[in-house]
Amino acid sequence: MSQRPDAPEEQGQAIPQDLPILPLQNTVVFPLTMVPLVVEEPRSVRLVDDAVVGDRMIALVAPQNPRIREVAPDDLYRMGTAATIHRLTRAPDGSLHIIVQGLERVAITKFTQTSPYVRAQVRVVPDTTEETVHLEALVRSATDLFTRVVNLAAYLPQQALSGVLDGSDPRQLAYMIATATRMEISARQEILELDSVSDKLQKLVGILSHEVNVQELGKKIRS
Repeated sequence: MSQRPDAPEEQGQAIPQDLPILPLQNTVVFPLTMVPLVVEEPRSVRLVDDAVVGDRMIALVAPQNPRIREVAPDDLYRMGTAATIHRLTRAPDGSLHIIVQGLERVAITKFTQTSPYVRAQVRVVPDTTEETVHLEALVRSATDLFTRVVNLAAYLPQQALSGVLDGSDPRQLAYMIATATRMEISARQEILELDSVSDKLQKLVGILSHEVNVQELGKKIRS
């Protein structure tokens, strides 16, 4: 049976239909996660400055080519994550260090502004969760594989396990693992765009299995 997870509107965080679009650099931000970002590009700095004196809500969208520095609307994927800016620190060089909380997936339906930064009309796209034995099996597989990756990979601290092992929400589990695990930006975007939580976890199981094999082979080579 399909269930629609609680949307931000139901949690007291209504997502506007028009949002400023902050292009991401070398990452994808997922719903239900808290992520630090560095904002350096002047237009993006202006966007964040404007947002924090308003409702602090923005849309985080990755460019299709991560090497592009000055991103135009046509360079962006059409799905991103609505987020709230929780903390902002201004560095001496003028860059901003912010912490954002992902709220929900949003699809760009129409660009409404390109200067001084990009804005767009967006539509909230909730994930779908099916409470099935298959989903339960995927949760267990993803959790077990991620535990093995953390125990093998030097780039992941043991603290990465705390939220995953304590979590009971398959959707949040998928997004936490996707945030922590090393993978290509295109793979992160694919996980974001998959509607079904089961499909997200299935994709992650494949990525985690590969990472376990790579880490175990590396361990054998070093020993």
